[in-house]
Amino acid sequence: MKKTLLLGMALWTFSMCASAQNVLSLADINIRDPFIYADETTQTYYMYSSVTSKVSSCGGARGGVMVYKSKDLQSWSTPTEVMVLPEDNWITGKIWAPEMHCHKGKYYLFATVNTDLTWKGGLNDGCSYTWRGTQIFRSDSPEGPFEAFDDKMPTTPFDEMALDGTLWVENGKPYMCYCHEWIQTNDGAVKLLPLREDLSGANGPAVRLFCASAAPWV
Repeated sequence: MKKTLLLGMALWTFSMCASAQNVLSLADINIRDPFIYADETTQTYYMYSSVTSKVSSCGGARGGVMVYKSKDLQSWSTPTEVMVLPEDNWITGKIWAPEMHCHKGKYYLFATVNTDLTWKGGLNDGCSYTWRGTQIFRSDSPEGPFEAFDDKMPTTPFDEMALDGTLWVENGKPYMCYCHEWIQTNDGAVKLLPLREDLSGANGPAVRLFCASAAPWV
């Protein structure tokens, strides 16, 4: 009986230590541009962050996305990887500011993906900037895995340096709201791009909503 009790206590202690190692406080987490999705079905908060996870066959970094889970926005699980850019993606560079949205029962990850392609900025400042665009990935769960659509291409126009795409639904129609970079145009713009019903691509040309210069304080 004594041996059984001691074994039970040891297993309980091990379990508690293992659980403690899998819980992070806000003070433990240091990430940039997080996005939090509140899932009503599971009463769980999902926090998404970019990560450089693998090396591609050509030697460059392959961007990815990880997620933390919480019930109270205070204690978080250790992160798990929910997406890695495919080896044959249009580009496999770093990811910025991923967002996750639910649309008609499916889950979609909007990610700004950076390339190694450079050009001189529109500011004539002599600096070179890397090209980027927003790509959409899909999953049946907020915990992934998220996969690219068949074309493995950005959803934003290919001739635009674009970033920070987000989902906007109006009158039942989905759109992507995104930023057209100021370093390409001098006067940055926020644009609205109509999407196909399954968010697999654009469903028409983008419309400019406003430019940065429209603000009265500029």
